[in-house]
Amino acid sequence: EEIDDGKDIVYDFQERRVEDILKAMEYAKLNSIVNRQCNCGDNCLEYSQAIVSASENHGIPDGILLLALMMQESSCRKDTQSDSSFGLMQINPTYWCNQDAGLPSDVESCKNVLLTNYEKNINAGAYILRKNYDAGSANFKGCTFEKTYYGWESALRRYNGLGCNPNYPAQDYFVPQVMERYLKLVELLD
Repeated sequence: EEIDDGKDIVYDFQERRVEDILKAMEYAKLNSIVNRQCNCGDNCLEYSQAIVSASENHGIPDGILLLALMMQESSCRKDTQSDSSFGLMQINPTYWCNQDAGLPSDVESCKNVLLTNYEKNINAGAYILRKNYDAGSANFKGCTFEKTYYGWESALRRYNGLGCNPNYPAQDYFVPQVMERYLKLVELLD
């Protein structure tokens, strides 16, 4: 890995084809990648197509990055939900359904779309990731460390939150886990 002016690791992001994403997903169905599998079932091809489309539409530099994020958030299960977030990309409807993420503004309708429409969920995740990237660097004050993130690492940090979650301090390691998974998935394609 190359360090760019001491601020950001330079990743070899590449535009990916559906076949690339599908190959990574199929591998991750059978193998744990940084403690996550991709439980896409019979939907792997459809999810791969949606990842490529959303990456192109929102300027995500590599669909494998979106896949690594989706694996972190839901292990590729479209019905995943927490107290506040829903679907493959774990979108928070209270915040994002009122924004320009292509989702209904009514929170209950939005929750339903996030849980049943994988394309809209993946597209919203890509929209949020891009919006976070455009926001610039992120100063993170976690439970166990503080750090300034740059570039796509900043986008990921903002996606998950900028502060300590005392109920789940392991979230401090969200960015390193997603990026380690990204690098391992990319190795499969080389």
